Formats: sequence, structure tokens, C-alpha cells
Amino acid sequence: MRHTYGQLKTERNFISLALGRLFKIAGMTLFSIEVIWLTLDLTNQSAFHLSVIAVAQTVPYIIFGVYGGIQADKWNKKRMLIFSDLFAIPLLLVIPMLYFTGLLSFTVLVILTVLFTICNCFSEPSFRSILPSVLPGDKLKQGNALLDSIQRGAAIFVPVTITFFLLFLPEVHIFSVAAASILLALVSHLLIKYEDKRAETKRKQMSDIAEMKYTFSYIKSHPEISVPMFSSALCILVNTGLWRVALPLLLSVQLNAGVSAYSYMIGILGTASLLTSLCLGMVKNYNSQLTFVAGVFIWGTGLLIIGLSPNLILIYAAAILLGTGQAAQGLTRVTIFQEKLPEHLLGKVFSTSGSLSYASDSLSLLLIPLLMTVSPLSALFSTGGILLISFAVTGRYKIKKSEAKPLVNSR
Repeated sequence: MRHTYGQLKTERNFISLALGRLFKIAGMTLFSIEVIWLTLDLTNQSAFHLSVIAVAQTVPYIIFGVYGGIQADKWNKKRMLIFSDLFAIPLLLVIPMLYFTGLLSFTVLVILTVLFTICNCFSEPSFRSILPSVLPGDKLKQGNALLDSIQRGAAIFVPVTITFFLLFLPEVHIFSVAAASILLALVSHLLIKYEDKRAETKRKQMSDIAEMKYTFSYIKSHPEISVPMFSSALCILVNTGLWRVALPLLLSVQLNAGVSAYSYMIGILGTASLLTSLCLGMVKNYNSQLTFVAGVFIWGTGLLIIGLSPNLILIYAAAILLGTGQAAQGLTRVTIFQEKLPEHLLGKVFSTSGSLSYASDSLSLLLIPLLMTVSPLSALFSTGGILLISFAVTGRYKIKKSEAKPLVNSR
């Protein structure tokens, strides 16, 4: 194959960006895990406080996500990555300092969590939108596949490293390890050779509200962008509550399976996602839009099988389909944006898409308890699967109608 992962090794800027991503994701993963256990320690195992700390990691994306994208498009993306890292590191280090001095309360932890998440609101759209500037267009698919694999692999393997660190450090110092990881991300970002070649224009002086309105108008008029964006948000709206809340109950109530069965499913899904991302990166010139639609269809099929399944073996098979579908749609959505969007909209569109996803995630968790009071668990999964399959069919129809229309890359 002409453009596989081997050819990425000559792209030094991409290597620096990929290393930065690896260290940043590792730090964010360590933080997300340890903040749960610290919350339980500070609040005497309170489920309510645990839900509050979870909201503190999602609501900032909903509120500040789009604004972060606007700033990423206005200013130098490399500097945005660096400044986000610089602000995040002391926020992590102060947690163990306050803990050992007895000054860390749950309220302070929530504030620090919100501030840490806000830093990510600026770094995430900058990371996604800088890739087309540091990697040739014919290597974008491979680059995105490798970056996606790094993220999915970190979600599987980074939690395992916590056991190693606990051999030498008090548990609260996992935050210190996370800070060290983001420091390495900072060094990697500093090594990127990136020059913002955009000339100063009147566009840059537009108000944030005007930028936001223009972005929404652009998304609305371009199905190539709006279909992947809203389809992804709808998939998350359907899936999150089913996966996190309904599935454990389904396993326990209907199949007499415990937490081990659920953990196996998480592992199977994560492995399928990782392998799918790696395999897509080795495919030459696949159609991003068709692959996106196929991913949503496969995802929906997995949910439908869970709803119809009478045994664990079929549910484990469904987890493979879920992981494959989620990886395919998530990876190709990113690639579609980078291939189709003009540079001055990349950050705003990525952050808008991210904000929609986090809003869908939160809404799904709120709706699922209500739906479970009026519908059997299996019916919820079957309905969710049918909805995702319908999204895939409808999305393919809308994209096909617009495929012949070129995107306008200027104002």
C-alpha cells in the first residue's frame, strides 16, 4: 500500500503532534479515573457527589466548547495547545498539595475539575484543526487513524499503569503523574514547527457572536458537514444511556450476569474499536462518507442484536459490532471535517460537534431512567438499534444528494 503508517515516520511535525496526543490523553485519562476515587474518599462514598464530579467534566464542554473553537480559529493553534498545557499542569499539581495540607474540599475539587476541563475546551479544537496544516492531504486518513488508535489504545492500557504507580506513590499522586504526562505533551507540542500563514483579515476582527452565526449558517447549508455532525450526536443520545445504565441492568436482571460480564464487554468493545481504527489506516483511499454511514449502520445492528439476544455469547458478538461501528463513524467524521472544511472553520466546527456530543451524552443519561419506567430493557435496545440504522439510511440519502456540490472555501 502506498500510504500506510510507515510513511508517517518521515513527518516530524506529525510525530510530535502524535506524541503530544499520547501524553495528553494519558494525563486526561489518569485524571478522569483518579478524580472518581478521590471524590469517594472526600465524600464518604456519596453517589450524589460522584454524579456532580462527572457533570463537572462534561458541562464545561457544552458551555465553552464552541467558544474554544472560535478562539482556536482566530489565534495560532500551536500556541493554543501550549497555553492549554501550561494552565492544566498547575491545576493537577495543586490537588495533592491541598490534599496533604488538609485544605482540599469537595467544592475545591469541583472547581479545579471545571478549570481543567475548560483548558481542554481550547486544546481539543486546536488539536483537531492543526492536523491538516502539519500533514499532507494524502496522508490525512492514515494520520487520523493512528491518532484515533492512540486515543482508543490509551483508554484500554493507561488504567492498567495505575497499579504500577501505586507501588511507589500515594494514590493522590496519580494527579502528579498526570501532570508529568501533560508536561511531556507540552514538550512535544513545542517541537511542532507550525507557522500560521493566514493573513490578518477583517474576518479575524469579527465578533465571536458573528463568527458563531456564520459557522451555524455554514453547517446548515452543507449536508456533507451537518449530516455527520448531527448523526454522531444522535447516535450518542441513543447509545450512552443504554450502554452505561440499561446494559448493566439487562445483564443482571435478565441474564444473571455480574460486573465481570460487563467488564468483558468493555474490553471487547475497546479492542474492536482499536483494531478498526488501525485497519482503516491501512486502507488506501476509502470513501470517508460511505464508511461513516456504514459505521452508524453497524453500530445500530449491534444495539439491535443486544435487544433481541437471549444469551451472553450473542451480546459479546454485539459488542464487537458496537466497537467497530463507533470507531468507523468517529474516525471518518473527523476526516470528513478536515477534508471538506476551509481552515478558518475547522476549530469552530470541531468544537460545535464536540459540544453537541457532550450535550447528547448528558441528555441520554437523564432520559434513560424515565424510558426504563415505561418500556422493557430489551425493547429499548431494539428501538435504539432501529433508530441508528434509520439514521444511517437517511444520512446516506442526504449525503448522496449533495455529493456533486463543491464546498465553498471562502466567504
